[in-house]
Amino acid sequence: MRGPFVMILRNGSASFTATAKGSGILVNGTLNGLINPFPDRQFSIVAPFGYGAVSRGAIVAALDQGQQVSSITVTAIDDNNNAITAPGSLTVGYGLNAPINVTVQPTSGTVTPTGKVSLLDGGVQIAQLPLDGAGNARFVDCDPFSAPYCLSKGLHEITVAYSGDANFSPVSSPALAYTVGTASPFFAVLFAFRLDNTLEIEADFDTGVTSMGTAPTGSITFLDTVGATTTALEPPVPLSQSQPIIFRNFNLGPGTHTIALQYSGDSTYLAASASSIPFVAPVLPGAPPQITFTPPVGPLMVGQTATFTINVTSSQSTVPTGNVDLVAGASFVDHQVLTLANGSVTFQGVVPNTYSFQPSYLGDSTFASGWGAPMTLAISKATVPLSIISNSQNVPAGMPVTLTGTFVPLPEADLPQERIQFFDSFNGGQPVPLGLTQQILSNSPAASISAVLPSGVHTITAVYSGDVNYNPVSSNALTIAVNGGTPSAFSLATSSGGDTATVAVGQTAHYNVSLNGNGFIGVVSLSCSGAPAGMTCTSNPATTNLTDTITTVNLLVTAAPNQPSTAQLRKLVLAVPVIFGLTLFSFRRKAIRSRVLACCMLGSLLIVGMAACAGSSATPVPTPTPTPTPAPTPQTGNFTLTLTATSGATSSSIPLKLTVTP
Repeated sequence: MRGPFVMILRNGSASFTATAKGSGILVNGTLNGLINPFPDRQFSIVAPFGYGAVSRGAIVAALDQGQQVSSITVTAIDDNNNAITAPGSLTVGYGLNAPINVTVQPTSGTVTPTGKVSLLDGGVQIAQLPLDGAGNARFVDCDPFSAPYCLSKGLHEITVAYSGDANFSPVSSPALAYTVGTASPFFAVLFAFRLDNTLEIEADFDTGVTSMGTAPTGSITFLDTVGATTTALEPPVPLSQSQPIIFRNFNLGPGTHTIALQYSGDSTYLAASASSIPFVAPVLPGAPPQITFTPPVGPLMVGQTATFTINVTSSQSTVPTGNVDLVAGASFVDHQVLTLANGSVTFQGVVPNTYSFQPSYLGDSTFASGWGAPMTLAISKATVPLSIISNSQNVPAGMPVTLTGTFVPLPEADLPQERIQFFDSFNGGQPVPLGLTQQILSNSPAASISAVLPSGVHTITAVYSGDVNYNPVSSNALTIAVNGGTPSAFSLATSSGGDTATVAVGQTAHYNVSLNGNGFIGVVSLSCSGAPAGMTCTSNPATTNLTDTITTVNLLVTAAPNQPSTAQLRKLVLAVPVIFGLTLFSFRRKAIRSRVLACCMLGSLLIVGMAACAGSSATPVPTPTPTPTPAPTPQTGNFTLTLTATSGATSSSIPLKLTVTP
């Protein structure tokens, strides 16, 4: 077959449909001609009437232009709030709030890139985020609620790699010379002066430091200036990663006091200081007695019961009476009444998670209240078992399984905090993360996840990260058999409650779902069905590539109201180049047609509905612009969406519950 051809664009934007995009001759099925770029990759070749056995409008070939080129822009913000775009260099202080903004744009056309961008340090991936609807992503250093990573001090070669999608090929950014330097610590300090001439200080060096970052170390010194004399209230107090908050209480004599805190700094943070406003301590009748504390004997562990003794003595003949408290950090270990004649009390108390203990005497009619010297004790973390339970250990394929990791907390001790990560060993394979890292619920020592597991045998385990009270620990192994159904190598999971969303009409529902590879390697497509009338359900990304290193991919599933329809407008604009092309090639074939025929052809091109042609003097009527059809109002009620992951004949699905209220 040979002859001229017409190119028809599918899903192209209106701005491209009035421009000729291809010309040439098909000879024995071979295209000889130039095809200019389109904003979409798919289009077809149509043979016009009168050539070979193909009638007008028949599709005789389909072409794939290939993926388009995109550009990637990486901009980082330095400590002076300057925006530095790669390639370039900048210096930021260590810790949270050093954003890196990424934008992926097409080099031509209006199609927005989708997919994921990966943050690389020296070529090694350290974080990954999906692009939003505008082709943007934002990485924040040391932020566990974004893409979790935390850059250490020193020079980093930061680049960003775009994964590509169905329309755009992968691309990498130029490098940023990204230096992380010493930072000023972000801390808070409270100076509380009491009417009994005692002072409470709380120094919080944990504020602004996330669980991913490094808390300040070094030491803190408390200074008291009275007149021209400055003295240390106690020897320097060490800061540590596990104890970044310091509580202290001091007795003050009469006079005007200005209290200062001095932080020594360390290899990561600069030295810093803070001071109080002047405080006038009046002369009070009486004076506090001597207050001492006798610690328990032997090693101490969080949550255990131990024996404490507080002694309140005086050089006077009168024995102090009244009440005493034992304070550990910000909490009371116990409150006791001095009942012994020698001014002592011995009692049982639960060991808290702090290493600093301080006794307090509340005073009586003879003696003023006061504080004893703080004492540092070595406290070790506790270890409690982590157990996994399931709503079922033998389930049919396609049914969600709820897994829960639970603790038996120590009596009278704080509940375990931080995170649990579940793992799945599929058919005896290597354990891989199952779903996102789950946050332990604050009002219950447990974390749960819901997952639709593929057919086969799953050995589920969990690992607890540990916190200031408890050591990290691994769970028991739980076996779950999934029977029947099409075997699948990957699964979908949500956190507890993450499969449910409630929105009002006009709002968008969001679901965080994780795709777990379970050893599968290949491209997986994501689709969502079951959206109510007036809404559309989509997954971002819509496709992803599981590899031996990328075994879990986080998905953002949205159910959003439909936009007003412009389908009629697209059909109209698409019809113009088709008829125009067929008309031109008909002129080439039958050049003897009159100008009257040309006028009629032009009339059909403009779709003006003319009943007859009156020669070359006829004036075509402008093309009307159709009014977009308003989007239907979404239904209200309860609906079940289905997110499906597919790769060839292998698939896995998970139900998502949606409630739409008026």
